[in-house]
Amino acid sequence: MMGLLPRSLAGRTLAALCAALLLLFLAMAAIHAVLLARTVDKATEEILARQLSSLMDSVAAAPEWDRDAIAHGLSRPDLEVHWLPVNVPDPWGNEHVRWVPLSDRIRELSWFPTAVRIRPGTIDADQKRILGVAAIADFPDGSHLLVRMSSFNLLAVDTAVLYGFAASAALFVLGAAALALRSATAPLTALSTAVQGLSLEEALPAVSDHAPEEVRTLARRLNDMADRVRAALRQRTLALAALSHDVMSPVSRLKLRAAEMPDGEQRQVIQRDLAEIEAMVTDVLAFLRGGHESEPARMLHVASIVQTLVDEFASTGQAVAELRMDDVVIEGRPTALKRAIGNLISNAVTHGRAPWIAVENRGSDLAIRVGDNGPGIPASDLPLIMTPFFRGDRARAAGGGSGLGLPIARAIAVAHGGDLTIESPAGQGVVATLLLPKKMRATTSDTESRRFLPRTSVNDACTTPGRGCCSRNRSGGRGSTAPRGHASGR
Repeated sequence: MMGLLPRSLAGRTLAALCAALLLLFLAMAAIHAVLLARTVDKATEEILARQLSSLMDSVAAAPEWDRDAIAHGLSRPDLEVHWLPVNVPDPWGNEHVRWVPLSDRIRELSWFPTAVRIRPGTIDADQKRILGVAAIADFPDGSHLLVRMSSFNLLAVDTAVLYGFAASAALFVLGAAALALRSATAPLTALSTAVQGLSLEEALPAVSDHAPEEVRTLARRLNDMADRVRAALRQRTLALAALSHDVMSPVSRLKLRAAEMPDGEQRQVIQRDLAEIEAMVTDVLAFLRGGHESEPARMLHVASIVQTLVDEFASTGQAVAELRMDDVVIEGRPTALKRAIGNLISNAVTHGRAPWIAVENRGSDLAIRVGDNGPGIPASDLPLIMTPFFRGDRARAAGGGSGLGLPIARAIAVAHGGDLTIESPAGQGVVATLLLPKKMRATTSDTESRRFLPRTSVNDACTTPGRGCCSRNRSGGRGSTAPRGHASGR
């Protein structure tokens, strides 16, 4: 039942109004039909009573020798009038009177009858007539008057005009209500659209003075809420910037000291731990940034970015097969997209076998598919794979990683107006699909994060076709010597 309701406020209000008017119309029609039937019945009885009383008075008022002639003179094809003298017995005898209200009304209207008995006829609904009505009146001198009507027309009322007028009035009310609802909900719809594309740098556009007071109040409350969110984000980003500085500065000093140590296993262990700490801090900052980098969006050759990443992994001895490579240009942030694609490739290289990547043109969208032929993700872990800091049993056993690789990739995809999906058929590895629109769609941006969070040391992504336009390693996705796997739940 709920699925049949319109989704909009105006639609639901109009639907409720239509239902109320329909119920009102049906109730009015039913009550009108009952009252009209009663009125028609009483009017029919009144007309019949006046016609019969007039016949009886016309005959009874005449001299006795003229009554029979007058009675026959009043007769016509559908009406028989017979005067029965005193010496003619009553043809009905003491038969019970069966139309009492009509008999009483005739006696009220007529001067002469002492008693009136009526035989009701049968109603022909199709012809709207009463067939076979008969009446007998007793006069004071003992004579009788017998009247037979073969048919008597019922009153006919044309209700089409009334119901048509009522329907027209209902349509007029609905039209006026629709205009009023449109006037009331248009500012609310505009406000909803403005909130959908709300940037934390800007206030909501002013609401029309003609908008309802509730809509204007809502706009003011939303602006107040945005101000509070800006203040909270400013505090958060300042704290993150301070944390990054406080953590990375000692790490940098330790890296310099480790470089001065003699070559040996202890030096390598310390450098590996420091690289993991640096990468983890970078991952956390990238995740908290929510995919919104400080760099502006521009037109990109995604295939070039992918080929550059494949070359970087190949240079460390980790081959990634290139399948379909459609040369498609999209709008995006190169550093963020390179991080997202690199995270997916790193996961495939670390946790799978025979990793591969494909770039596919899908109309208005672009799909970047990264897969492997590894053991895949257990079905119990698949619903949690996008949860920040979640690592499956296999990822924990492999060691390393922060459990943020996939959440970061998905946040970047969402910031571009796309999404990230993960599929893992049993025993067939994992396929990650990064779906991106060719034209970035408007999303709510965390401008405060872009302003205060420090940028990570990520090499520039390619914006022109070709290979080898980038050669430095990504500090956010790999260490200084080889790509490292992001433990994002696998």
